[in-house]
Amino acid sequence: MISAGDRIGVIAGSGHLPFHIAHYLSGAGYNVYVAGLKGAADPALDCPEWETGWYNTYSLQELLDGLGQARVAKVVLAGRVGHEEIFSTRKFDGLLAAFLGNLKDHRPSTILGGLVDLLTGNGFEVLRLTEVAPDLLPEAGWLAGPPVQLRQVPDIESGWRIARAIANLDIGQTVILKGGAVVAVEAMEGTDRTIERAGVISGGGVTVVKLAAGDQDLRYDIPTVGSETISRLAEAGGNLLVVEAGRCFLLDLGRISALCEEKGITLLAGTDTGDGGVHWPEA
Repeated sequence: MISAGDRIGVIAGSGHLPFHIAHYLSGAGYNVYVAGLKGAADPALDCPEWETGWYNTYSLQELLDGLGQARVAKVVLAGRVGHEEIFSTRKFDGLLAAFLGNLKDHRPSTILGGLVDLLTGNGFEVLRLTEVAPDLLPEAGWLAGPPVQLRQVPDIESGWRIARAIANLDIGQTVILKGGAVVAVEAMEGTDRTIERAGVISGGGVTVVKLAAGDQDLRYDIPTVGSETISRLAEAGGNLLVVEAGRCFLLDLGRISALCEEKGITLLAGTDTGDGGVHWPEA
């Protein structure tokens, strides 16, 4: 729950999501402090609408100290820091090295869940991303591009079950299919690079399904799609992107919709049927 007097810290990684959340909160009258991670966060976050501090991405102690000095009460984890960075141990400060060393493994949910626990233990409440950017959540149904074709339904249904399974296993959030065959599965490289790889392998005509885990902690790692992902999908010859209604962010739906129309890409938001299947309202 956000109270009027709270100062909210947006811990900002890469992408447009931190910028959107900061604007949303600032526009709603909240006192916003952006903690930008150097080398990841967009320099455009340094703007007069809120106070911005810049922090070494590999110095966890510096970040905690900065949030405390900024009198932040609640924080939001927004944007991406590459999972592959866990292999750059020579860059880590003592606290971050100890934090990673004490985790049971280095899967994304373990790292991010541990970070939430660390922030909470230091007096910061970590807010759900859906609470600070509700305008980004799509409703169920056909959203943009050509209507769904009957021949696409089997890949939508198979992709939904497979994407949920790999998300539940904390492998990734995205699976790409063509004609019932799995072309590519996301791991550390992220969705856009997975799409690029699928385009090379498949020669186009792929379906992309991107989902969160069934028990996803909504304080971190919400599946997010922006216009760049649509552009990559068009370059790869893809023709369908499926996300989950109410549990995925669509950044700038107007721009995404325009690109889908231009490139002939169908954008669909489904809901889980309860038995692992997918449903979407007819247009």
